[in-house]
Amino acid sequence: MPTNLPPEALKKWEEYSEAQSPEEKLRKLQEFYSLMPKHKGTEKLEKFVKRRMSELRDEIERQKAAKSKRGGFAVEKRGAAQMVLIGFTNSGRSTVLSKLTNANPLISPYPFTTVEKPEEGMMEFKGAQIQVVEAPPIVPDGGKLTNLAISLSYNSDIL
Repeated sequence: MPTNLPPEALKKWEEYSEAQSPEEKLRKLQEFYSLMPKHKGTEKLEKFVKRRMSELRDEIERQKAAKSKRGGFAVEKRGAAQMVLIGFTNSGRSTVLSKLTNANPLISPYPFTTVEKPEEGMMEFKGAQIQVVEAPPIVPDGGKLTNLAISLSYNSDIL
C-alpha cells in the first residue's frame, strides 16, 4: 500500500533524518507525525514513528538522569562556616583535622586512609563555630576520588 505522503511531511522527514541531537530529532518527528495522513496505507509507518518517538523520549530522559547523577556528595553545612581540607594523599589532612577539632580521624603512614567518606569536626574561632571537613585525596591521574573532593569544595566557604 502506498503512503501518499504530502510534500510538507516528506520535507519534515528529511529534516528529521538530518537532525543531530535527540531533542531535535524528537521535535522534527513530532512535526512529521502531525503532517502525516492517517489511513490504512500509513499504519506501519505510524507505528514506526510512534515507537521511535518513544525511544527518543527515553533517550532524552536517560541523558537528563545521567547529568543529574554527576556531582559527588556534599556534607551538610553546620556552624557559621564550612572549611574543606583538600590535598594529596599523605599530605597531613587528617593530622590537621585532629589538631584543629575534637575529631579522631584514622591517621596512618600508608596512603588512601580517608577514602570511604569525608571526616568532619567542629572548631571554634573567635566565638564562631566552623565545621572542618577532610575531603578524600586528590590523585594525580584524576578519577573518582578527585571528583568527590572537588564536589565537596563547591559548597564550602573556606578551602
